[in-house]
Amino acid sequence: MPEAAVDLLELVATAPDTAGYLEQLTASAVELVPGAQAASLTLEQRGRDRTVALSGDLAVAGDERQYQLDDGPCLAALRDGAVVDAPDLATETRWAPYGQRAAAAGVAAALCLPLTLARPTRGALNLYAARPHAFTEQDLAAARGWAEEASAALVLARWIHQYDTQVNQLREGIVSNQLIGQATGLLMAEARCTSEVAFQTLKRQSQHSNVKVVVIAERLVLGHDQATADAGPAGS
Repeated sequence: MPEAAVDLLELVATAPDTAGYLEQLTASAVELVPGAQAASLTLEQRGRDRTVALSGDLAVAGDERQYQLDDGPCLAALRDGAVVDAPDLATETRWAPYGQRAAAAGVAAALCLPLTLARPTRGALNLYAARPHAFTEQDLAAARGWAEEASAALVLARWIHQYDTQVNQLREGIVSNQLIGQATGLLMAEARCTSEVAFQTLKRQSQHSNVKVVVIAERLVLGHDQATADAGPAGS
């Protein structure tokens, strides 16, 4: 695996959270492509485009004006799935009037590459420079390699996030079941009823108070534990 790929994949494991990972990912693009002075990552999902990470003030100016116009090199790369090179935005006639507005804000050149992500998400890497014709063929080659490996890293990051979410949901489900089971047992002992009757009692309390069953169960268990603690050891 290329060294750049290893570095990007390591970010998945070392960044403290998804946002931090994406920020590091974007900063690495500026380091890898000599002509780039700023970079950003744009993701589109369910028809909405947004910048999820950026590095450098030029990226703010370059991205915001595209979103205002709903047009520009980044969005073209994302939507068409092709590399877009805009070497001199001041004279650019595509996406008018984006080029002139970006140039007025100090963004002279842009190089945008699509990312290969799992559907329905689409993405693009946006590189910006303050001087025209800043990006060379070597820059384009480096950016292509970065985009390819970054796509794989982003897919992996998404998979890890989904896995963590599922694990957390499973843990929450286990805790909820334990609380409901404990509360049901307490009601059975108190009312000398079956588990079904006790559970239906919890459900009625939940519906009456518009509070989740697990919250009712937690309150009951905590109340019992507190009462037991206040009473002290048996026989004391």
